[in-house]
Amino acid sequence: MSGVEFTRVPTLPHIVEAVRSQVGQRAVARCFAAMDLREEVVCAPGAVLPLRDLLGLLEWFARISGDPLFGLFAARALKPGSFGLFVDYALQAPTVAGSALRASRGVSLHQTGTRLGINVADGTATYHYRIELPLTVGRDHHAIHALVQLMGALEQYLGFRPPLIEVGFEAARYGSATEVEDLFGVPVRWNAKTNYFRFPASFLGAGPATTNAYQNPVTWSDLLRYARSVPPKTSTQKTEAALRMHLDDEELSAETIARYLNMGTRTLQRRLAVEGVSFRDVVAQVRRTRAIELLTESEAPLWRVAELLGYSEQAHFTRAFRQWTGRTPSEFRRAREGRRSA
Repeated sequence: MSGVEFTRVPTLPHIVEAVRSQVGQRAVARCFAAMDLREEVVCAPGAVLPLRDLLGLLEWFARISGDPLFGLFAARALKPGSFGLFVDYALQAPTVAGSALRASRGVSLHQTGTRLGINVADGTATYHYRIELPLTVGRDHHAIHALVQLMGALEQYLGFRPPLIEVGFEAARYGSATEVEDLFGVPVRWNAKTNYFRFPASFLGAGPATTNAYQNPVTWSDLLRYARSVPPKTSTQKTEAALRMHLDDEELSAETIARYLNMGTRTLQRRLAVEGVSFRDVVAQVRRTRAIELLTESEAPLWRVAELLGYSEQAHFTRAFRQWTGRTPSEFRRAREGRRSA
């Protein structure tokens, strides 16, 4: 692997604020200056940063705060929700194994130059994370930070921490001989080939502690939109974006969407007509696309899918979906599940 690999940095503002509260703004400014970075740019919503620069910032924060365990400090400044849709997508999987698979897929959109996954052997599951680049500065801080976050996400999913068997780090040492072991409660293997924690494979089939995943399902398509997102420009794109945010409103209408877009209803309809579509066309397309995503990529029951699409009755949704695809929602979902199991 060569070149510069990038990472999204939605958690960086939280870490920066924690450091600022500890050492002050001038010290934080010196860290950014040392890396030739502008805080207002790299902490802006949706910002990306070369992975090497993120690790370099972590190292500077560690130096200026005098904290040899800065990776743990950074991890404690965050919650799994700080990562946004990526963690939500993983936590809504039906099993721990599915959650790990979703997490590894999400990381591919979150950053390049790293690898995340689970290996199973001899009755144990090894959840591992590795930076596949020859970066040394800040690497250990990032590895500890990442593994603590993975452990926190797994604990949040299950509602408890599974019994760990072993933890491993690429680092030769981090802090004192016992600080990391005390944190994880198990022996640490140093100089490992990757960063990991190991637990009984029997937990891979366990389900989530809460059942609220259907309230706001996050699909792979949602992550793709987020990762590739640019501000909508055309009237059709703006209407689609507004509809996705208001799709579950039973009183959905051209008037409500036009008001949201700060224009008159006739103006919206006229602009859509210039682009060759009607408001009804856009609503149908957004509903159809979202229905297929939810039926394919989530476990939400049909009544909840109908609600999320703004239908007051499941029967209305069924009738519309049959018109779109020639199948009922249940027939469509069964056919997709059959193809996945084949």
